[in-house]
Amino acid sequence: MTIIASDATESIICNDPNGLCLVARGEDMNPSTSGVYTSMWKLASKLVVDDGQPLKRVVIETTSSTTFVKEFEGHTVARKVPVITQETGSPSTRTSS
Repeated sequence: MTIIASDATESIICNDPNGLCLVARGEDMNPSTSGVYTSMWKLASKLVVDDGQPLKRVVIETTSSTTFVKEFEGHTVARKVPVITQETGSPSTRTSS
């Protein structure tokens, strides 16, 4: 079983409406590729969910982390949190081949 890590290990990035990095915190967010999150949000926000409401967030899950992407007043924010294995209490080190 896995859980999401505490706030102490998270990384966060905030972009302006054009995808330029305004703030980056943590080791896992690269400011030079931050525009990817803005582009992803702009494309995903064109989707309409089943209840007719606009998309609220994008969640990207991998074996080692979960990334949440959302827009606030035109600024895209991405928050990346490592996955912790319950058995060991340490970040997952599994890699895909």
